[in-house]
Amino acid sequence: MKSKKTGVMNRRDALAAMAVSAVAACTSDRPTDPDGSGDEVVAMTNNLTFSPATLNISVGETVTFRNTSSGGIIHTATCDPAKATNPANVSLPAGAAVWDSGSLAPGGEFNHTFTVAGQYRYLCRPHELQAMLGTINVS
Repeated sequence: MKSKKTGVMNRRDALAAMAVSAVAACTSDRPTDPDGSGDEVVAMTNNLTFSPATLNISVGETVTFRNTSSGGIIHTATCDPAKATNPANVSLPAGAAVWDSGSLAPGGEFNHTFTVAGQYRYLCRPHELQAMLGTINVS
């Protein structure tokens, strides 16, 4: 709350406002859209994970897979059972086409628009054996 004398928010109220903002940011079920493109963003991380690991979107939405790793770590976003070490790690709904980002260096991106409803289970080819797996549910 602002002081009538100075027009400045007191420390307790400022901390409370920051806490509310932090909780709101952490409880969102959607990743952030840092570039304002309107796309959903899945980060491919140094920890060999997709973040978020599970994403819920609607038919017609585009997902941007972004390699946020450093140190030269290459990733892929692959939804093609024929390219998986274990084809059971990948699935897509009937009528949906397979997709593969190809190798993405740090900073690289791949966009895919989902036009068929259902569940897509995908992986990173270089890190499949380290369980770098993700799921996108399209309704």
